[in-house]
Amino acid sequence: MASIKLHYTHQLGYDTVHEKVEEIAQSLKEKLGAEYHWEDVKLIFTLTGAKGWLLVGEEDLSIEIELGLVLTPLKGKIEHTIDNEIKEILS
Repeated sequence: MASIKLHYTHQLGYDTVHEKVEEIAQSLKEKLGAEYHWEDVKLIFTLTGAKGWLLVGEEDLSIEIELGLVLTPLKGKIEHTIDNEIKEILS
């Protein structure tokens, strides 16, 4: 199994980033059947082949994802896609 760990800083404030992360989670639910729930400031998700969390802070966002065996060969592409998406929503 492979893992992806990413950390970002932002100046958008907690509420704005929380809303954007919720939109991403809803999209993953609709498109890929992901399940998720919030535990305070942490969004925890599972979907076929992966599980992880996003921790939303006032000035930062941390992401950790564990990829299953099937997705492990795609780690680089998945990490690159996530990185681009997060940078776009935080800009």
